[in-house]
Amino acid sequence: MKVRSLPGARFGAVVEGVDLSEPQDAATQTALDRALAENYILCFPGQSLEPDQVLDASRIFGPVEPHVTPGYYHPDTDLLLVLTNQVSTARQPL
Repeated sequence: MKVRSLPGARFGAVVEGVDLSEPQDAATQTALDRALAENYILCFPGQSLEPDQVLDASRIFGPVEPHVTPGYYHPDTDLLLVLTNQVSTARQPL
């Protein structure tokens, strides 16, 4: 696993060499938790994950709870919030 800070940014890092579609061992989980504490935001490029895999990866960092803003939930689960710049007529007004 390689963690590379974003150049010129005050926070944020790119994590390479981790396949979040697979379970992570304890050492990798500890390293990811440390990287998050040091960088505040982690980017995992090249990942293509199903909703349950996103939730499993998120649980590395702690419990997952529904967001307080309704209307933007993923269609498969209210534990994932969908943020996009695309307008959808299916979105419920707040």
